[in-house]
Amino acid sequence: NKDGKIYSITQFASKATDGSSGSLGALYLSEVTQDLEGKLEVIRTAAFDTSQISGIASVGGGLTTSWGSHLGTEVLVVDAKVLDKDADADKKLNDDIFNAVDGPVLRFIRYFGKYFNGGDVTARETRDIYGFHPYRYGYVFEARLIGDSKVRTGDLKRHYAMGRRM
Repeated sequence: NKDGKIYSITQFASKATDGSSGSLGALYLSEVTQDLEGKLEVIRTAAFDTSQISGIASVGGGLTTSWGSHLGTEVLVVDAKVLDKDADADKKLNDDIFNAVDGPVLRFIRYFGKYFNGGDVTARETRDIYGFHPYRYGYVFEARLIGDSKVRTGDLKRHYAMGRRM
């Protein structure tokens, strides 16, 4: 409840076309009304711009804090150590060592407008050319409302001190 209005923050995880867990997450901010019987109705919904924290990975649980913000968790399952090994940095992503990360990494990079097939890119390229740094993801993030009552936007922050899920 902010400025006499009710807001809801909803987080979603994507699903890959093969049915496995996706690698992208999304947040939406909805303004809600409530009638005298308690029935809620969404009036408008807009996506949070998550680019301020380089996007969010597949999300897990979320909750409302006692101070009114939203805490969510990223549950990205990419093993960052595999992509950071110098010995394997020039192997193509579809080589055996990268089978576990091939799908999630490529799907995540495509979110940022970079399209290629796994056999066309190495771990070093995902990091140095395409900017995919898996250590950026897997943390608790906080979304809070900012702005006046007419124009609500969100502010996102990652909480690194709470640790990385892996």
